[in-house]
Amino acid sequence: MRYKNYFGLIEKVKKDQPELAQILMKFPKGADLHNHLSGTVMPEDYISLGSANGDCFGPDSLVPAMYTITQATTPGVCASGFKPLMQANAEERQQLLRSLSMYQFNDKGITSIKDGHNQFFATFGRFGTVSGSPNNMGSILAKLRQQSNDENVSYVETMMSFQSAAVSSLADLLRQKYPDAAAYTQSSNYPAMFDYLLGAGLKDFVFAAQKDVYNYLNAVNAILKCGTAARTPPVRFHSIFRLQ
Repeated sequence: MRYKNYFGLIEKVKKDQPELAQILMKFPKGADLHNHLSGTVMPEDYISLGSANGDCFGPDSLVPAMYTITQATTPGVCASGFKPLMQANAEERQQLLRSLSMYQFNDKGITSIKDGHNQFFATFGRFGTVSGSPNNMGSILAKLRQQSNDENVSYVETMMSFQSAAVSSLADLLRQKYPDAAAYTQSSNYPAMFDYLLGAGLKDFVFAAQKDVYNYLNAVNAILKCGTAARTPPVRFHSIFRLQ
């Protein structure tokens, strides 16, 4: 289908969107097997979480018309050209919603598929300060479970990265030890590589990742009041984590 026909179809069904959305949400959807956690959260939630963290917002260096979220340089102090997220006015909040999602992307007429592709992938960097904060992980996972329950999804296989800095450091050390790319295609090298990683602290990083999972799940259970009569969502829900 040519992109003009695609956008024409979207425009054609716009008047029926509220009813269509309600119907589609009620359909049983089984499992979401390729779920990128950071892409599941609504932009409004990222704004709320970032505001609570004292984060800042300002122009995206690559697309100045769009906003990006950054950490404060010191508590309550933003970099030049940025301001506290909690101080965003109504107009700025609307632009934040556009910057962090596909909201109103095509409102000004037919836009190329390439532009839509670029906007979609750019959003991940713009809300990365919020989505990548360990302090937000419990809230984000809780939101995912609530949204999945509301949309009649009974199982989610969520992909997450644990101890990313540690994993990157181990990878750098391994590349220094084995600079020849061909070494990684020879299975005879794997035992020695594994022993080297163990000596570099692999077990400690695995233990730290396990603690992360434990803490995240505890935070989710507390937010959703799991194990109590007031639990949310009220139905049983299954989810697992996958390393991405």
